[in-house]
Amino acid sequence: MLASSHSYMKRLILPLLIAFLLIGGCSDDSDVEERLAALEAENAILKAAAQTGTPDTTTNTPTPTPTAIAHTQTTPTPTPPPRTEPAQSPTATPRIQPTPSPTVTLRTQSTPTPAATPIVWTVIKIIDGDTVDVRSTAGDEERVRVVGIDTPERGECGFTEASTALSKIALNKQVTLVAGARDDRDRYNRILRYLDVGSIDAGLKLIEAGFAIARYDSRDGYGRHIREDVYVATDAATKHFCDVDKAKPQPTAKPTTKPTVKPTAKPTTKPTVKPTAKPSLPIGERTGLPLLYDPKGADRNCGDFKTWAQAQDFFEASGGPGSDPHKLDSNKDGNACESLPGAS
Repeated sequence: MLASSHSYMKRLILPLLIAFLLIGGCSDDSDVEERLAALEAENAILKAAAQTGTPDTTTNTPTPTPTAIAHTQTTPTPTPPPRTEPAQSPTATPRIQPTPSPTVTLRTQSTPTPAATPIVWTVIKIIDGDTVDVRSTAGDEERVRVVGIDTPERGECGFTEASTALSKIALNKQVTLVAGARDDRDRYNRILRYLDVGSIDAGLKLIEAGFAIARYDSRDGYGRHIREDVYVATDAATKHFCDVDKAKPQPTAKPTTKPTVKPTAKPTTKPTVKPTAKPSLPIGERTGLPLLYDPKGADRNCGDFKTWAQAQDFFEASGGPGSDPHKLDSNKDGNACESLPGAS
């Protein structure tokens, strides 16, 4: 930079000096030589400064000319070294998570499925107070056990009354079988249904009349049915036919202890009693045989004898014909029981 500055000054001053010389043509040769010498000296100084790199600190001596120009050394402004910026760590660009768009659920307008028409059944037979046989319009037959009730069994008090009541409610009538129990069928393959005759719940009607009790529900392990609360409440408020208990009587368990066996007494030998000989009866004159009865014994009549001879022998042995204590001779002719065979 310093050498370049001196070269620049040299190029600037030299033309100026030549111009002065041309303008001042009136000057003498000595003056020109002085000026050239000064110029050469200046150039020498500039060269030396350029070679050594030492800045030129001399000032130009004004020449004795009317238009001397003072030369001012210009000190170049040092160029500052390039400023090194510290390397900056790359700034992490925040990653923008895309906001999920809300999922739009399209509600499809579903066409409502028409409700199935309930099958119409007709009760064709009453088995007992809680069981019936039914037939559908298609000809199908089922045995139905009414849900949630129990009625007396055959031979128990109230069996006939419960069966008759159900017959009046449902026999030969169209009914609706309504499911409501935990199970569809019982162990006897009977379908478990409520029996509705129009607006009448046949099972509830039997409970209200006292012919059925609420049973086979969640209280005894069969699961809750949908009409259980109404059935149980009605049962609790009803006086039952025959005053039957709410639960059917269970068979009495046989005692497990064996009865005490009393020792059998040894039979004692009774002494043989000889029969007492009956006193011999008189021999009848006509029969030649002992009389049938003791003449002094109990009262006799003609019906006690088979023949007239037997009666006549007894009559005479008793005192006849003079005495007739047994009244065998009704006409007092001396002949007893004349109506018997053999009378003369």
